[in-house]
Amino acid sequence: MVKKSSTVKSKKSSRKDVSKKEELGILEKGKINFDYIKSNQFRVVRVDGVHGGIAPNGHTIQMALFSERAPIPKRETYKLKQGKLGERTAVEQRDAIIREVEVEALIDIETAKRIAEWLKGKIDVADKLRKRLGET
Repeated sequence: MVKKSSTVKSKKSSRKDVSKKEELGILEKGKINFDYIKSNQFRVVRVDGVHGGIAPNGHTIQMALFSERAPIPKRETYKLKQGKLGERTAVEQRDAIIREVEVEALIDIETAKRIAEWLKGKIDVADKLRKRLGET
């Protein structure tokens, strides 16, 4: 039979003594820690615009973030010249700009207000930096 080490027992018993506040990340009065962890679905997306509105419940904003791009051809036809690719003779593609919806977010009104304030702050900082660099 394998004997358990005393360090394992002390870790387990000290873990039981951790208060709920410490488990929630609260270290001292008026302070709390948040750890940011990327989900399995995390990805970076380009955002060129947004589409949406107020959700039917009236308490949520629905916004679909999209990126814009030129259409990718559905089909191209090329001449072959001595076994090599020659000039393109036909192309079949959409006759519109593509707005690819990357993600949709449902945001309660209070969170939307905080996001709007955050965005305004970032825009103000960017405008000041661009002005300092002589950009308009």
